[in-house]
Amino acid sequence: MTFAQEAARQGVELRGLRARLSTELDQSRALGATDNPPVGQIDWYLDADADAPRETLEEIKRLADDHCPGVWCIRNPIALATHLDG
Repeated sequence: MTFAQEAARQGVELRGLRARLSTELDQSRALGATDNPPVGQIDWYLDADADAPRETLEEIKRLADDHCPGVWCIRNPIALATHLDG
């Protein structure tokens, strides 16, 4: 997880790190009923156990959001090529 990587770069030792995601999923597009986007927002919750001030953990979160490949893929359109084999 990029948060742990950024914590290590900042010299912050993590005793524990838990993450959970939450979103609302609209399946109406998949069913051909609407053109609604399937997901409008993803909420990502991190619980970091460390002896570091809240401000330091917030800065680590900001750096992780800036450097995380998964976050980049969510925030930016990427090319998709679908191939049918066989």
